[in-house]
Amino acid sequence: MDKYLVQRKIDELGRIVLPIDVRKALDLHAGDSVDIGWEEPSKILSLQKSNPICLNCHSQEDLKALPGGKYICRRCLSQVK
Repeated sequence: MDKYLVQRKIDELGRIVLPIDVRKALDLHAGDSVDIGWEEPSKILSLQKSNPICLNCHSQEDLKALPGGKYICRRCLSQVK
């Protein structure tokens, strides 16, 4: 497993800039969502590109895109109709 270390300062709004090499390696583009997690007690952060999920049941199966970058699965959509 390769490990990389890049240091960045957090601005006054809590933001950091991901270097282009990190964005390319994770296939991240403007507007993409990311999942940020951490492990206790080590406080190690992890970052990965989010997979779309149903806004109702959180399924990743059979999704239909909605306006605003949200998704709903066909099963939940059929319950709404």
